[in-house]
Amino acid sequence: MTDEPLFDLPEEDRPDPSDVAFMDQESASFNADAREFKAEFGFSHTCTCADDYAKGNLAETTHCFGRLCQEALDACRDLKEERDYLLKLVQKALTKGLNDTEAD
Repeated sequence: MTDEPLFDLPEEDRPDPSDVAFMDQESASFNADAREFKAEFGFSHTCTCADDYAKGNLAETTHCFGRLCQEALDACRDLKEERDYLLKLVQKALTKGLNDTEAD
């Protein structure tokens, strides 16, 4: 994808500078906590909402699509939690098994 605006916005449709500043702060805050996002969902994401908003790279979506995205993130979080739990069980079993072998 390009960093260039998808189209030139007429002056009256350009975003308000205070809205752009707010989006910049929100994107910076999200990106500063990127490790937390990866820890929760199991993948990295760099937020470019502020840049997209400032450049007019916006799209309308249905509520259904928004729900789909949220459901996907919820599934990622749940599956990551399950994976982490199973990894701990395997590590515990392997450690116990190794300790039992050393005692023989």
